[in-house]
Amino acid sequence: MLQITSHHKTKRRFPLSCLPFVALLLSACNAGSHTEHKVQAEQRWNHVRARVQFQLAEKQYEGGLLEDSLRTVTESLTLDANQADAYALLAKSNLELGKIASAKNALDLATKSGADHTSLTYLRGVVFEQKDQPDLALREFEKAYQAEPTNIDYVIAYVECLATLGQTDKALLFLKNASKEVDDKQSVSLLAARLAEVEGDTNAVIAHLQSASSDPEVAKAVAEDLGVYLVRAKRHTDAIRVLEPFVASLAKPGTHGSARKALATALQSVGNPESARKILLGYAPLHPSDVAAQILLAKTSIETRDMVTALEAIDRAEQIAPEKTEVRFVRAVIQWRRGDTDLAINSLAALIHDNPNNFDACYLLGEIHLSLDDMTSARVYFRRALEINPTDPWAASALTSIS
Repeated sequence: MLQITSHHKTKRRFPLSCLPFVALLLSACNAGSHTEHKVQAEQRWNHVRARVQFQLAEKQYEGGLLEDSLRTVTESLTLDANQADAYALLAKSNLELGKIASAKNALDLATKSGADHTSLTYLRGVVFEQKDQPDLALREFEKAYQAEPTNIDYVIAYVECLATLGQTDKALLFLKNASKEVDDKQSVSLLAARLAEVEGDTNAVIAHLQSASSDPEVAKAVAEDLGVYLVRAKRHTDAIRVLEPFVASLAKPGTHGSARKALATALQSVGNPESARKILLGYAPLHPSDVAAQILLAKTSIETRDMVTALEAIDRAEQIAPEKTEVRFVRAVIQWRRGDTDLAINSLAALIHDNPNNFDACYLLGEIHLSLDDMTSARVYFRRALEINPTDPWAASALTSIS
């Protein structure tokens, strides 16, 4: 039997008869310990390999190589199935590819594996959003926000989802409170501008976009939208100040039609039709289906007496929208300016027949008849114009001059 003596007097001794058993026991323990260490070492190595694969998958995702990213992150999860961020990347890659069901499967696998992270909650909301289930999406976005109230992506998702559900007032109130926790004030301003746009509040949109523009990089990104809204608010000088450097920085003339049309409108409104025409010359011919651009080019060309360009532009517009009232009116103006007076009168008469309350057509017919010394017909059309718009000073002055 085992002899245990006092520690400070002598060493522990085993009877000789027990030594084979003890040796066998120690051998078994060493074997078990070795196997356990081997398993642990393999797990650690697989984890390292998994993280290397995950980092590669991230780079592939950021580089737009989505299919490659899918394959690589799947390999990463095969090596280590407990990576919450890898499941998130798997879901994001599938979402980018439009594979909603596969994204949902990735998130379900994350739940089964016990992987948990706020990003997974957020992505579940995105999946619900893509499946047109905003109520369920809102619940997930709210949970994500509550877990990380400083994350601007979660704030944006929750606010936009509220807006989708028609709860704009609640979204505005939430954004006001949430903005206190978020450092990214520019994104908050842009989100507030989007809500103001939903509400139809042009002045609020402008104010929020201007607030976001305190950052030079953001200012470049929102210049087009800000300029367009300034034109809508008839703040043409401000619009020119924002849009001129933006349009000048564009490498290709056929891009950013909204900015070019807004700038041309502003320039025309402040009495600079030639600059407006030049802005549109590089854009409108390249986009014949953009009727608004063709009409605007035709108008500025008429003002600068470039009737050839005006006619080409209105021809393009007429190909797309022959019955559009403004297209028909501009066509009549061109006919008159080119000396086709009878044709212009007939065009305007037909336009008034179809649109009896068209002020511009009535006023122009008055002008044409006045130029022909047909005072009776001129008075008829000037009066008719004043009935449509009693406060117009030009029609009133014209009628007074011939009465």
